Amino acid sequence: MDMLLSMTALAITTYSIILLHPSLRFGDTSVNGIEQAEWESTNVLSGECNEDKRNLIWNRLPKCLPKNETIAIPFPPDPNVIQYFPNRIELPRCSGACYENGHLYQSCKANETVLQDVPVILETISGQSTVEVCSTVKLEVHVSCSCGCGDIECNELQEFNERSCSCICKNSSVRGQCMAQYNKIWDENSCTCRCRQDQWKKCNTGYEYDGIYTCQCLPGQVINRASLGLIVTLVVVVVVLFVCVVALGFMYKKERNKNMEHRIQCSQSKGYSLSQLREEEKGLADDAPNDQ
Repeated sequence: MDMLLSMTALAITTYSIILLHPSLRFGDTSVNGIEQAEWESTNVLSGECNEDKRNLIWNRLPKCLPKNETIAIPFPPDPNVIQYFPNRIELPRCSGACYENGHLYQSCKANETVLQDVPVILETISGQSTVEVCSTVKLEVHVSCSCGCGDIECNELQEFNERSCSCICKNSSVRGQCMAQYNKIWDENSCTCRCRQDQWKKCNTGYEYDGIYTCQCLPGQVINRASLGLIVTLVVVVVVLFVCVVALGFMYKKERNKNMEHRIQCSQSKGYSLSQLREEEKGLADDAPNDQ
């Protein structure tokens, strides 16, 4: 009975959170740049995928052929150019998804390319005025395409999947646990579960936002530029003091040895031995308190 009440309370809480956060409902779009959709149940009994249905899905994918796409023309390297027209143009390009026999979902890549001269108008600075200059720019045109993966490099956290022609995370089993949390989203690049962008918040001084686990502001030590500069200054002062102490010690030792050598030379000139000199120094040291 207690378990039933707990599950009921959890369901009511989850439903309330979804009502309070409209962006979490299915059907909303443009959440973190990813289109959302309402999925049909994935129960096996709800709609088994037979050969006819699979072929229908694959055949709806576009053919791997050059199609006109809007391409941005790069800005001219001439520093005198203010602007140019057009800055975008439609050219045949190979792109999008495709499939080959064996139901391999892959990408449409260019097989053969050529450079095409595209006429443009450049508005340039000439003295105290501007003039329009007609010029051309060479842009790449795709002549033929092929369905394949191309050169895809995966990071150390991913592995290449030939069927989908993409890099998938090695720890993909964790993805389901991540997506079950209403405030989390799975990052395919870093293969980590992080907080949704609409959950991010600005924290007060002394707190840091935890974008991985709690999605909340937690106490933390914040090192700003001022404190970092103070630490660097203190380190420099300590190093300078240490160097000065070492230098003074070295100079004192050098001066002491020089005085000792001078006294030895003087004692030798008077016929004193080294032992007599030391006894004389000891006597002078003993008489010093009495004189005071």
